[in-house]
Amino acid sequence: PFETALRERPELVRPHFGRIVDPQTNRLTALNAALHRGGLFVHVPRGVELREPIELHTVVDRASGFPRLLIVAEEHASVHVLEHIQSRPAGDEGTRVICSVTEIVADAGARVTYAALQQLGEDVPEFAMRRASAGRDANVEFAPITLGGDIVKSVYEANLEGEGATGGAHGLFFTTGREAFDLSARITHAAPHTTSDALVLGAANGAGQAAFDGMIAILESGAGSLSNLRSLSLLLAPKAHIDSVPGMEIANNDVKAYHGATIGEIDPETLFFCQTRGIDPDEAQRMIVSGFFSAVVDAIPSAQARTWVQQRIEAKL
Repeated sequence: PFETALRERPELVRPHFGRIVDPQTNRLTALNAALHRGGLFVHVPRGVELREPIELHTVVDRASGFPRLLIVAEEHASVHVLEHIQSRPAGDEGTRVICSVTEIVADAGARVTYAALQQLGEDVPEFAMRRASAGRDANVEFAPITLGGDIVKSVYEANLEGEGATGGAHGLFFTTGREAFDLSARITHAAPHTTSDALVLGAANGAGQAAFDGMIAILESGAGSLSNLRSLSLLLAPKAHIDSVPGMEIANNDVKAYHGATIGEIDPETLFFCQTRGIDPDEAQRMIVSGFFSAVVDAIPSAQARTWVQQRIEAKL
Protein backbone atom coordinates (compact mmCIF):
# COMPACT_ATOMS: atom_id res chain seq x y z
CA PRO A 1 0.00 0.00 0.00
CA PHE A 2 1.10 3.52 -0.76
CA GLU A 3 0.81 4.81 2.82
CA THR A 4 2.99 1.98 4.15
CA ALA A 5 5.70 2.62 1.56
CA LEU A 6 5.61 6.36 2.24
CA ARG A 7 5.92 5.77 5.99
CA GLU A 8 8.56 3.02 5.95
CA ARG A 9 10.58 3.81 2.80
CA PRO A 10 10.02 7.49 1.96
CA GLU A 11 13.37 7.66 0.15
CA LEU A 12 11.93 5.33 -2.52
CA VAL A 13 8.63 7.16 -2.95
CA ARG A 14 9.18 10.89 -2.55
CA PRO A 15 11.70 11.37 -5.42
CA HIS A 16 9.11 10.08 -7.92
CA PHE A 17 5.65 10.80 -6.54
CA GLY A 18 4.10 13.68 -8.47
CA ARG A 19 7.23 14.13 -10.64
CA ILE A 20 6.12 12.08 -13.65
CA VAL A 21 2.55 13.43 -13.56
CA ASP A 22 2.43 16.97 -12.20
CA PRO A 23 -0.82 17.47 -10.26
CA GLN A 24 -1.28 20.71 -12.20
CA THR A 25 -1.20 18.95 -15.60
CA ASN A 26 -4.96 19.45 -15.91
CA ARG A 27 -8.08 19.72 -13.77
CA LEU A 28 -8.50 15.95 -13.52
CA THR A 29 -4.97 15.31 -12.25
CA ALA A 30 -5.48 18.14 -9.76
CA LEU A 31 -8.74 16.51 -8.65
CA ASN A 32 -6.96 13.19 -8.13
CA ALA A 33 -4.18 14.86 -6.15
CA ALA A 34 -6.75 16.52 -3.91
CA LEU A 35 -9.02 13.54 -3.30
CA HIS A 36 -6.90 10.39 -3.58
CA ARG A 37 -6.78 8.23 -0.48
CA GLY A 38 -4.00 5.71 -0.59
CA GLY A 39 -2.93 3.79 -3.64
CA LEU A 40 -0.32 1.22 -4.55
CA PHE A 41 3.46 1.37 -4.88
CA VAL A 42 5.39 -1.23 -6.89
CA HIS A 43 9.17 -1.16 -6.42
CA VAL A 44 11.58 -3.51 -8.18
CA PRO A 45 15.18 -3.29 -6.87
CA ARG A 46 18.22 -3.05 -9.10
CA GLY A 47 18.88 -6.14 -11.20
CA VAL A 48 15.75 -8.03 -10.10
CA GLU A 49 13.83 -9.68 -12.95
CA LEU A 50 10.31 -10.84 -12.08
CA ARG A 51 9.24 -13.68 -14.34
CA GLU A 52 5.57 -13.68 -13.30
CA PRO A 53 3.39 -10.58 -13.70
CA ILE A 54 2.18 -8.61 -10.70
CA GLU A 55 -1.63 -8.43 -10.80
CA LEU A 56 -3.51 -5.56 -9.19
CA HIS A 57 -7.27 -5.12 -8.84
CA THR A 58 -9.10 -1.80 -8.79
CA VAL A 59 -12.85 -2.09 -8.17
CA VAL A 60 -15.34 0.78 -8.28
CA ASP A 61 -18.02 -0.09 -5.76
CA ARG A 62 -20.68 2.29 -4.49
CA ALA A 63 -18.46 5.34 -4.18
CA SER A 64 -16.25 7.20 -6.62
CA GLY A 65 -12.56 6.30 -6.68
CA PHE A 66 -9.40 8.38 -7.06
CA PRO A 67 -6.62 5.75 -7.09
CA ARG A 68 -2.90 6.31 -7.63
CA LEU A 69 -0.29 3.84 -8.79
CA LEU A 70 3.47 4.39 -8.73
CA ILE A 71 5.78 1.83 -10.38
CA VAL A 72 9.55 2.20 -9.99
CA ALA A 73 11.99 -0.22 -11.64
CA GLU A 74 15.60 0.43 -10.74
CA GLU A 75 18.55 -0.17 -13.08
CA HIS A 76 18.31 -3.41 -15.09
CA ALA A 77 15.16 -4.54 -13.28
CA SER A 78 12.23 -6.10 -15.13
CA VAL A 79 8.52 -6.28 -14.28
CA HIS A 80 5.10 -6.84 -15.85
CA VAL A 81 2.16 -5.20 -14.07
CA LEU A 82 -1.44 -6.13 -14.92
CA GLU A 83 -4.11 -3.88 -13.43
CA HIS A 84 -7.72 -5.09 -13.58
CA ILE A 85 -10.16 -2.16 -13.47
CA GLN A 86 -13.80 -3.13 -12.97
CA SER A 87 -17.01 -1.92 -11.35
CA ARG A 88 -19.85 -3.49 -9.42
CA PRO A 89 -23.54 -2.61 -9.78
CA ALA A 90 -24.31 0.49 -7.73
CA GLY A 91 -28.07 0.11 -7.32
CA ASP A 92 -29.57 3.48 -6.38
CA GLU A 93 -26.42 4.93 -4.88
CA GLY A 94 -26.11 7.67 -7.51
CA THR A 95 -23.33 8.66 -9.89
CA ARG A 96 -19.88 7.12 -9.52
CA VAL A 97 -16.67 8.06 -11.28
CA ILE A 98 -13.09 6.77 -11.33
CA CYS A 99 -10.31 9.33 -11.74
CA SER A 100 -6.87 7.69 -11.64
CA VAL A 101 -3.21 8.63 -12.04
CA THR A 102 -0.40 6.16 -12.81
CA GLU A 103 3.31 7.06 -12.77
CA ILE A 104 6.00 4.72 -14.10
CA VAL A 105 9.77 5.10 -13.75
CA ALA A 106 12.16 2.82 -15.64
CA ASP A 107 15.78 3.55 -14.72
CA ALA A 108 18.72 2.72 -17.00
CA GLY A 109 18.37 -0.70 -18.60
CA ALA A 110 15.07 -1.47 -16.84
CA ARG A 111 12.03 -3.03 -18.55
CA VAL A 112 8.46 -2.23 -17.50
CA THR A 113 5.24 -3.43 -19.12
CA TYR A 114 1.99 -2.03 -17.76
CA ALA A 115 -1.34 -3.46 -18.92
CA ALA A 116 -4.65 -1.92 -17.85
CA LEU A 117 -7.47 -4.43 -18.38
CA GLN A 118 -10.55 -2.25 -18.05
CA GLN A 119 -14.24 -3.09 -18.16
CA LEU A 120 -16.50 -0.67 -16.34
CA GLY A 121 -20.29 -0.55 -16.27
CA GLU A 122 -22.11 1.75 -18.68
CA ASP A 123 -22.95 4.00 -15.71
CA VAL A 124 -19.31 4.63 -14.68
CA PRO A 125 -17.26 7.43 -16.28
CA GLU A 126 -13.48 7.01 -16.22
CA PHE A 127 -10.75 9.63 -16.40
CA ALA A 128 -7.21 8.24 -16.40
CA MET A 129 -3.74 9.73 -16.83
CA ARG A 130 -0.87 7.27 -17.19
CA ARG A 131 2.67 8.46 -17.91
CA ALA A 132 6.04 6.70 -18.00
CA SER A 133 9.65 7.87 -18.02
CA ALA A 134 12.38 5.68 -19.57
CA GLY A 135 16.07 6.19 -18.84
CA ARG A 136 19.10 5.15 -20.87
CA ASP A 137 18.52 1.83 -22.71
CA ALA A 138 15.30 1.29 -20.72
CA ASN A 139 12.04 -0.03 -22.15
CA VAL A 140 8.47 0.93 -21.21
CA GLU A 141 5.42 -0.66 -22.80
CA PHE A 142 1.76 0.18 -22.34
CA ALA A 143 -0.99 -2.36 -23.08
CA PRO A 144 -4.27 -0.48 -22.61
CA ILE A 145 -7.40 -2.65 -22.95
CA THR A 146 -10.56 -0.50 -22.82
CA LEU A 147 -13.81 -2.46 -22.88
CA GLY A 148 -16.43 -0.46 -21.02
CA GLY A 149 -17.60 2.69 -19.32
CA ASP A 150 -20.00 5.58 -19.74
CA ILE A 151 -17.63 8.33 -20.88
CA VAL A 152 -13.98 7.27 -20.89
CA LYS A 153 -11.12 9.76 -21.18
CA SER A 154 -7.83 7.87 -21.07
CA VAL A 155 -4.35 9.26 -21.74
CA TYR A 156 -1.14 7.23 -22.12
CA GLU A 157 2.22 8.97 -22.42
CA ALA A 158 5.77 7.60 -22.63
CA ASN A 159 8.75 9.92 -22.36
CA LEU A 160 11.96 8.39 -23.74
CA GLU A 161 14.47 10.48 -21.82
CA GLY A 162 17.65 8.38 -21.99
CA GLU A 163 19.74 7.55 -25.05
CA GLY A 164 18.76 4.20 -26.55
CA ALA A 165 15.45 4.03 -24.68
CA THR A 166 12.53 2.22 -26.29
CA GLY A 167 8.81 2.42 -25.70
CA GLY A 168 5.44 1.64 -27.11
CA ALA A 169 1.71 1.22 -26.73
CA HIS A 170 -0.06 -1.90 -27.98
CA GLY A 171 -3.69 -1.69 -27.01
CA LEU A 172 -7.29 -2.17 -28.04
CA PHE A 173 -10.72 -0.71 -27.40
CA PHE A 174 -14.24 -1.96 -28.08
CA THR A 175 -17.21 0.34 -27.58
CA THR A 176 -20.87 -0.74 -27.73
CA GLY A 177 -24.29 0.58 -26.77
CA ARG A 178 -23.99 4.28 -25.95
CA GLU A 179 -20.43 4.13 -24.63
CA ALA A 180 -18.14 6.99 -25.66
CA PHE A 181 -14.35 6.61 -25.50
CA ASP A 182 -11.84 9.44 -25.92
CA LEU A 183 -8.38 7.83 -25.99
CA SER A 184 -4.98 9.33 -26.64
CA ALA A 185 -1.39 8.08 -26.73
CA ARG A 186 1.74 10.21 -26.93
CA ILE A 187 5.35 9.07 -27.16
CA THR A 188 8.08 11.70 -26.84
CA HIS A 189 11.61 11.04 -28.13
CA ALA A 190 13.72 13.36 -25.98
CA ALA A 191 17.09 11.60 -26.41
CA PRO A 192 19.18 10.28 -29.33
CA HIS A 193 18.67 6.84 -30.87
CA THR A 194 15.35 6.13 -29.18
CA THR A 195 12.76 3.79 -30.70
CA SER A 196 9.00 3.55 -30.37
CA ASP A 197 6.22 1.42 -31.82
CA ALA A 198 2.50 1.95 -31.22
CA LEU A 199 -0.40 -0.18 -32.46
CA VAL A 200 -3.98 0.56 -31.40
CA LEU A 201 -6.84 -1.65 -32.58
CA GLY A 202 -10.43 -0.51 -32.14
CA ALA A 203 -13.98 -1.65 -32.83
CA ALA A 204 -17.41 -0.08 -32.37
CA ASN A 205 -20.76 -1.88 -32.25
CA GLY A 206 -24.32 -0.66 -31.69
CA ALA A 207 -24.22 3.12 -31.25
CA GLY A 208 -20.75 3.07 -29.71
CA GLN A 209 -18.54 6.12 -30.28
CA ALA A 210 -14.77 6.42 -30.01
CA ALA A 211 -11.98 8.83 -30.83
CA PHE A 212 -8.28 7.98 -30.84
CA ASP A 213 -5.62 10.69 -30.93
CA GLY A 214 -2.07 9.38 -31.38
CA MET A 215 1.04 11.55 -31.38
CA ILE A 216 4.74 10.85 -31.86
CA ALA A 217 6.94 13.78 -30.86
CA ILE A 218 10.64 13.74 -31.77
CA LEU A 219 12.48 16.64 -30.17
CA GLU A 220 15.57 18.34 -31.55
CA SER A 221 17.58 16.24 -29.08
CA GLY A 222 16.16 13.01 -30.57
CA ALA A 223 18.58 12.52 -33.49
CA GLY A 224 18.71 9.01 -34.92
CA SER A 225 15.31 8.03 -33.54
CA LEU A 226 12.84 5.60 -35.13
CA SER A 227 9.08 5.60 -34.60
CA ASN A 228 6.02 3.84 -35.98
CA LEU A 229 2.38 4.61 -35.13
CA ARG A 230 -0.59 2.62 -36.47
CA SER A 231 -4.30 2.77 -35.71
CA LEU A 232 -6.72 0.22 -37.21
CA SER A 233 -10.47 0.30 -36.54
CA LEU A 234 -13.58 -1.75 -37.38
CA LEU A 235 -17.16 -0.46 -37.58
CA LEU A 236 -19.64 -3.25 -36.84
CA ALA A 237 -22.98 -1.38 -36.96
CA PRO A 238 -24.52 1.49 -38.98
CA LYS A 239 -24.65 3.87 -35.99
CA ALA A 240 -21.17 3.05 -34.72
CA HIS A 241 -18.52 5.75 -35.20
CA ILE A 242 -14.75 6.00 -34.71
CA ASP A 243 -12.42 8.93 -35.38
CA SER A 244 -8.70 8.19 -35.57
CA VAL A 245 -6.12 10.97 -35.82
CA PRO A 246 -2.46 9.88 -35.83
CA GLY A 247 0.05 12.71 -35.87
CA MET A 248 3.72 13.59 -35.64
CA GLU A 249 5.77 16.52 -34.38
CA ILE A 250 9.35 16.26 -35.66
CA ALA A 251 12.09 18.76 -34.81
CA ASN A 252 15.10 16.82 -36.15
CA ASN A 253 15.81 15.75 -39.73
CA ASP A 254 17.93 12.73 -38.80
CA VAL A 255 15.02 10.43 -37.92
CA LYS A 256 12.74 7.79 -39.43
CA ALA A 257 9.05 8.14 -38.61
CA TYR A 258 5.94 6.41 -39.94
CA HIS A 259 2.26 6.72 -39.13
CA GLY A 260 -1.07 5.63 -40.55
CA ALA A 261 -4.71 4.90 -39.75
CA THR A 262 -7.51 2.88 -41.32
CA ILE A 263 -11.22 2.69 -40.49
CA GLY A 264 -13.52 0.26 -42.24
CA GLU A 265 -16.11 -2.48 -42.06
CA ILE A 266 -15.78 -6.24 -42.31
CA ASP A 267 -15.31 -7.21 -45.94
CA PRO A 268 -18.60 -8.77 -47.23
CA GLU A 269 -16.60 -11.16 -49.40
CA THR A 270 -14.82 -12.47 -46.31
CA LEU A 271 -18.17 -13.11 -44.61
CA PHE A 272 -19.48 -14.79 -47.76
CA PHE A 273 -16.40 -17.01 -47.94
CA CYS A 274 -16.97 -18.12 -44.33
CA GLN A 275 -20.61 -18.91 -45.09
CA THR A 276 -19.63 -21.05 -48.06
CA ARG A 277 -17.61 -23.10 -45.55
CA GLY A 278 -20.68 -23.69 -43.38
CA ILE A 279 -19.99 -20.94 -40.83
CA ASP A 280 -23.03 -18.85 -39.87
CA PRO A 281 -22.71 -15.02 -40.12
CA ASP A 282 -22.57 -14.38 -36.35
CA GLU A 283 -19.86 -16.97 -35.82
CA ALA A 284 -17.96 -15.63 -38.83
CA GLN A 285 -18.07 -12.11 -37.39
CA ARG A 286 -16.84 -13.42 -34.04
CA MET A 287 -13.91 -15.19 -35.70
CA ILE A 288 -12.97 -12.14 -37.77
CA VAL A 289 -13.10 -9.72 -34.84
CA SER A 290 -11.15 -12.10 -32.60
CA GLY A 291 -8.50 -12.45 -35.28
CA PHE A 292 -8.41 -8.68 -35.74
CA PHE A 293 -7.63 -8.15 -32.04
CA SER A 294 -5.25 -11.12 -31.73
CA ALA A 295 -2.07 -9.09 -32.30
CA VAL A 296 -2.73 -7.28 -29.01
CA VAL A 297 -4.51 -10.02 -27.03
CA ASP A 298 -1.84 -12.65 -27.71
CA ALA A 299 0.85 -10.35 -26.27
CA ILE A 300 -0.79 -10.10 -22.82
CA PRO A 301 1.64 -11.88 -20.43
CA SER A 302 -0.99 -13.96 -18.62
CA ALA A 303 -3.05 -16.83 -20.02
CA GLN A 304 -5.88 -16.11 -17.59
CA ALA A 305 -5.93 -12.43 -18.55
CA ARG A 306 -5.90 -13.28 -22.26
CA THR A 307 -8.91 -15.54 -21.77
CA TRP A 308 -10.71 -12.83 -19.79
CA VAL A 309 -10.17 -10.25 -22.54
CA GLN A 310 -11.25 -12.64 -25.29
CA GLN A 311 -14.45 -13.50 -23.42
CA ARG A 312 -15.30 -9.82 -22.93
CA ILE A 313 -14.73 -9.12 -26.62
CA GLU A 314 -17.05 -11.95 -27.61
CA ALA A 315 -19.71 -10.72 -25.17
CA LYS A 316 -19.68 -7.27 -26.77
CA LEU A 317 -20.52 -8.84 -30.14
